[in-house]
Amino acid sequence: MPWVIGQRCRELIYTGDVIPADEAFRLGLVNRVFPKADLEVAAMKIAKRMSRVAMAALQWNKRALNQTYETMGFGAAMQYGLEACVMLDVIETPEGKKFMEIQKKDGLAAAIRWRDAQFALFV
Repeated sequence: MPWVIGQRCRELIYTGDVIPADEAFRLGLVNRVFPKADLEVAAMKIAKRMSRVAMAALQWNKRALNQTYETMGFGAAMQYGLEACVMLDVIETPEGKKFMEIQKKDGLAAAIRWRDAQFALFV
């Protein structure tokens, strides 16, 4: 996210806030937003348009973009992000234990509601 929205990603990462699609679009995290009912048709339209571009052009443009991100350190950042996620998954915290207990007993939706309720006072 730092490559897309810069320092603003800190707030999202530190708070764990979930943002609506329109805000993700405004921040540049997504290119387009469609109503759920229109999503499949819209995605296929984009895919069909991409399929009309010469394969060699797509391949070389993808390589060029990927190399740009690699030069910027994107690969190293992704690797470190993965390591951080793994550590967060294996470190036991009281909050994590409670989340898992609720998830096992009442399901993921209930656990997410419990998590969200922890921040209700701060909205």
